[in-house]
Amino acid sequence: MRTRLLALGILLALQACASKSGPPTNTGDARTATVRRTNIITSGEFVGHNEFLSAADIVRQLRPTWSRTEIYTNNQPYGDYTALRQIPAQNVKEIQWLTKSEAQMRWGSKVAEVIHVTLK
Repeated sequence: MRTRLLALGILLALQACASKSGPPTNTGDARTATVRRTNIITSGEFVGHNEFLSAADIVRQLRPTWSRTEIYTNNQPYGDYTALRQIPAQNVKEIQWLTKSEAQMRWGSKVAEVIHVTLK
């Protein structure tokens, strides 16, 4: 009896491990992608939402925890956080938040955290 229970326990444990192995797959759902990639906002998350008039609206609504930091557009300095208000939402392809080390690797040692906007 004990041998059967032990075998059943091992079998159930192995089955539980096998059922969720490997990284999560992308289902194409923007909400799922948002959970996995909190450092980026793709156009799929905001296209068709008329409430987003500027890049500032997009960031404020979809990633409110992003720090108010330096803004770059298409790899060029653009201004401080308030400059996002000047970028129309329909011109935005993607918005990415970069840590200080990521930004410094890309643009040099004098850069802090950056919100990088890629325009269409």
